[in-house]
Amino acid sequence: MTKYNSVRLAAAVSLILSFFSVRGAFAAESDTGWVLAARKFEFTAGYTPDSVLDTAAAELPSSILEKVNSGLFRNPNPDDMIERRQYESRKERYSLYLQLVNAVKKRDSYVTGNYTERQLAEKIKEAEKTAAGIKEKIDENISLLAEETAEIERRRDSRPADHDDPSLSTERSRFSSMFRNMFSSGNFVFSADRVSFYRDDVNTLYQPSDRAVRAGYTSGIFETEAVNAGINSLLTGTISVFDEYLMVTVELYTYPGARRTAVFSEVGSIDGLDLIAASLASQITPEVSNSMEVSVSVRIGGGPEDVRMYVDSVPYRDIPERLVLDSGVHSIQFSADGYVTAGTSYFFSGNRTYEIEVTLEPAVDSVMKIEIAGNPAGILFANGASYQTEENQASEIVINGNPVLGQFMDRNGQSAFFYIPENIVQENITAGLNLRMFSKSDYIEKRRRRMYTSYSIFICSLIPAFCIYGGYYNNVYAYNSGFGNVTYEDAIKWQTAFGISAGVSAGCALFWVYELVRYLYAADSILPENASVISR
Repeated sequence: MTKYNSVRLAAAVSLILSFFSVRGAFAAESDTGWVLAARKFEFTAGYTPDSVLDTAAAELPSSILEKVNSGLFRNPNPDDMIERRQYESRKERYSLYLQLVNAVKKRDSYVTGNYTERQLAEKIKEAEKTAAGIKEKIDENISLLAEETAEIERRRDSRPADHDDPSLSTERSRFSSMFRNMFSSGNFVFSADRVSFYRDDVNTLYQPSDRAVRAGYTSGIFETEAVNAGINSLLTGTISVFDEYLMVTVELYTYPGARRTAVFSEVGSIDGLDLIAASLASQITPEVSNSMEVSVSVRIGGGPEDVRMYVDSVPYRDIPERLVLDSGVHSIQFSADGYVTAGTSYFFSGNRTYEIEVTLEPAVDSVMKIEIAGNPAGILFANGASYQTEENQASEIVINGNPVLGQFMDRNGQSAFFYIPENIVQENITAGLNLRMFSKSDYIEKRRRRMYTSYSIFICSLIPAFCIYGGYYNNVYAYNSGFGNVTYEDAIKWQTAFGISAGVSAGCALFWVYELVRYLYAADSILPENASVISR
């Protein structure tokens, strides 16, 4: 095989793999995403809030959004897909209808124009052809919408639960299923939407027009404004105040579709707004994610009997045989006295059963020594403990066989991070650290300013270089062509000037590259220093 053919083959393989990866990514997550927004909460009719409560009405929806689980996905919902398609199709039909009206009016205007009989017939024929094409597009739009809606409903009704599908019982069969469906001719994939916030900021509240507010949240006017703003779910709220207590009622609307999907309420004190926001966020999260319950069974494989389990920081003293959770990201940890804590965060997809088997390993604590270059005095932080270090003395820290990421702070307040890899974390081993004790932020800022200064000098040096090059080019061209009174000496002077200016620009470019490298090196100074073994 020739080198040329090898390159072509490699390029073809790369293109195919890129196609697979891109298609797989789109199958896992949709492009549009699901945008969650909120409006400033209102008070019940007839109540006039003071400045404190009025501020709370604006801060409460932002606090609720902030407490909604991060990394949230909205699970597949065929109704959402149908409503999106209906809205897009309706917009297209409306546009086509206006085009049709314009085409018909244009055709009728030809009758009153100053045309010959032949010209009039040609123009009317052309206008009717245009109108017929628009009508055909409208009919296609209606027919395609019906077909796509029927296909979505068919897939929804025929879609089996994952845990009931034996073909998806193993990783290998799931991969095979993905590969078989990779070239499916269908246009719809039940893909998850990543939930994001309006304008990517929980503190930015949506402000519709007065006309849309008067029309109502389920009106077509409000729906159009919300969709144009990219909003899919909107939180609205009403606050009722009685004495020092208040009741907050939150309504969730979905767009397109302009329908109210859920209502939540919570009661609390005026001083406990954070607790109210947390409670409402926990109620809203499953509705926004359209979550289906997942079943999690936990089995402890040997080890201690008194094992504590934490699910999203909620303790379980007695581990249940079956745990029911909403689908989404959950953090699960297991701990016991004298054992190493184990746990993980995982995205639990709805309508499935998961089995978790945990074997805790005993925590074997031992001691190793650390020597810092220069033997400074200070405080050493490692493995959740602090150790006072003395001058000209090695420090001892407790280890458990795991890598150590720690920090040392000297008496002047300067600090540096360090890392001891797993192969060094052993008893009776002395690890050496060469820590650079200085203000990393000041050092990086200094190098950044010098790098930008050198870049500015380089850019400024290009201005005279280009101007001199223009004069050099014109004089050399004029001398070679015999134009004007340009002499050989003039051309040589311009050539020399251009050489000098180009040399200066090249020197400025090298100076900028030098400062750029120093800046990148300074940026790396915040990374932990790796320890090395000191041989005795």
